[in-house]
Amino acid sequence: AAFRPDWRYGVVAAVALSLGSVENTTDTAIDRGIAIGLGVAIGMISSFIIWPDSAASRARRHAQSALIDIRRRLDAILSHVFGDFKENKQKKAQRDFHDHVKDARSAVRSMTGDQQSAVEDYLDGIEHLNNSVLLIDRALSDAKNTDEVGEDVVEWLKGFQEQTRTVIDGLTGEDVDVKSAISKLEQGLQKGGQPKTGGQSAETRRQEISVIDFGVREVIADLKSLIEISKRVHDGSDGAQKLAYMAREMTYSR
Repeated sequence: AAFRPDWRYGVVAAVALSLGSVENTTDTAIDRGIAIGLGVAIGMISSFIIWPDSAASRARRHAQSALIDIRRRLDAILSHVFGDFKENKQKKAQRDFHDHVKDARSAVRSMTGDQQSAVEDYLDGIEHLNNSVLLIDRALSDAKNTDEVGEDVVEWLKGFQEQTRTVIDGLTGEDVDVKSAISKLEQGLQKGGQPKTGGQSAETRRQEISVIDFGVREVIADLKSLIEISKRVHDGSDGAQKLAYMAREMTYSR
């Protein structure tokens, strides 16, 4: 059980058998063995017919939930400069993200073959995307309103938010134009990299824009990487749209 956690149920069976009466040991073992066998059979039939849920589908579903958490967190972070700061929502999205990644990693350990490697790469990419979003959070942590960053930067970030949400929706199974969203993100990056002068000192503003620009570039690179990896992760099995629906239900019900 220590080397193979998915075998821990054998320990349960062994304990159940060992708790029988010292008399009629054979009869007790047979009775317990039949009872355990029936329980296993009923559980397997139930899992296959009523709620089929393989380790691969669990890992992908939790990965999609983690992406939704990143989108929620980015929305809360950008609310800094949009005039509606939501710190509690940001913290909750952060907690949910780490929980979903942990659950996904746990499911991956029960997988084998190429799919295991693909999902591991996908989770690595999702965690890198989350770290890139944190760069934007750090850059905007001192900004309390639109005036402190400038209306031009706010407009840039609104476009960035909209297109990033579109790409994440596409990654989680929605029928959206991901290619167009990536193109708009890259076009908006060029405009965002040349901000107008604002109310802050030129040097402070330049440094702030530089960090935001770097964070946005990293987010775009991470999204493009995840799109490529997702082709290996979602090969048409288990139904990507069904998994996306389940991931959303699991995420927003928290």
